[in-house]
Amino acid sequence: MTSLDETEIKRRTPVWVALSELFEGKELQDYAYRHIAETLRNSGYATQQLEQILNEEITPVFHFNLGLLALPEHEGWSEENVKDLILEKLHSKPTLTEILLPKKWLLKMRLGYSASTVRARWQVVKAML
Repeated sequence: MTSLDETEIKRRTPVWVALSELFEGKELQDYAYRHIAETLRNSGYATQQLEQILNEEITPVFHFNLGLLALPEHEGWSEENVKDLILEKLHSKPTLTEILLPKKWLLKMRLGYSASTVRARWQVVKAML
């Protein structure tokens, strides 16, 4: 369980929304990448922190959208929905899998089929930061 105060939640919300776009079931256009990168730059977080947020806060919630059997969301999620989903996950008890598996393996398992898509998209954004 991660505890964030209201100030940190307010600061993180635009980052959560931007990073959730990496999991949309459509091809991202240049303007989407630029918007994501601009939002992340404006957040004040270092690239390493952003990658940690991606891996530990976004992926556990949105990985399902690009799974092999998924019916992916193509238009993204509302800011309120993203915030609620992430806060719900952050305040939930860890699953047995989350307790037993090292973070690196858990991330790899969660990304599974979509790993190449999400990693490729992240690399494009990261190059713009």
